[in-house]
Amino acid sequence: MKRVSKIIFCTSYLGLPITITIIERFKKSVLIITGSPEIYKFLTRFYPKSQIILFKKTKKILYKNPIRILKNLYINYLLKSRIKILLNKYKNCEVYTFITAFSPQTAYALRILSSQNTIYWKKLISFKFLYKKKFPSFKIFLVMLYMRAMYKLNFVSYEGTDKLPILIYSNKFYKSIFIKKTNIKPDIKLLKNFQKKNFEIKKKNILLLSSAEAVELNIIDKPLYKIWINKWVNSLNSKQIALKRKFYGEKKYFSENSLTELPLDWPANLLMYDFRLVVGYHSATLFEAANAGCKVISLLDLLSNKKNSHHISYHKKYITRNLDKNKKILFPKTFEQFNLMISSVKNLNMN
Repeated sequence: MKRVSKIIFCTSYLGLPITITIIERFKKSVLIITGSPEIYKFLTRFYPKSQIILFKKTKKILYKNPIRILKNLYINYLLKSRIKILLNKYKNCEVYTFITAFSPQTAYALRILSSQNTIYWKKLISFKFLYKKKFPSFKIFLVMLYMRAMYKLNFVSYEGTDKLPILIYSNKFYKSIFIKKTNIKPDIKLLKNFQKKNFEIKKKNILLLSSAEAVELNIIDKPLYKIWINKWVNSLNSKQIALKRKFYGEKKYFSENSLTELPLDWPANLLMYDFRLVVGYHSATLFEAANAGCKVISLLDLLSNKKNSHHISYHKKYITRNLDKNKKILFPKTFEQFNLMISSVKNLNMN
């Protein structure tokens, strides 16, 4: 491998479009680092393993068994030492990261690299408005103390509508690694070429995202969804629809079972370029597709479970506030409105 000039931390699927953009532009001078085995497996299908590093997960330390705590502390210390040895050799590189919330090894790696390289940060999503600052519980306070002692990381404790805590990096952390904001964006033309080269999709017009999470969390009304999906898929449209689930074991409901399904390990945010319409509920893929210029419909209003109206509002804020300027997601409220919205795409009307 040639001398590394670009280092990318890809910690989630949201970061894949920019990661692939940088790799394709600079080829063998790029090093990719991830903590996700799934992302590692995906990237090694297209790029040499010598260019990709997988960080092993840190061990939990909050156990009643003191022996287990000491064992995990030691394992984490070894992982930390390995990162330092591994990354100390890189100098004068441009380092790209998208981190916002809890990812201690990535954050520590950035601290190591920041002394001899330039760190660029891109905010992929806005979500702080969905949370409120929360004084940490004793358990979370211990985690924060440990992170500060072990990795010199500073967090702020937040809480979402589900009452679960989330640790978000503080401004102090970003200042400590001399971070610079970057406006780098996914190269749509390049990604379209990558998609056509690597993902063979039989001609379809509509990408339908899985309903499983929306149904099981009661975000949408299951009986109403049954009426809608059976009416739509049983029309001539079924031949033009491709279904995309996130992972194996995710349940398919009703007429979803009759649809052509795309492989589970193909990320939706890399497939969307081959479709004229993306239909879903509350997935980040919706605003990613809209920002990339696709026509996008969310069924949150059409199929909403009225008992969970506060959740509908929460998810609508999440996907709409992450839209770029002049981009939009359509929210039909009736079957007729939905039909009208898709009428501009040839032969997509419901019967």
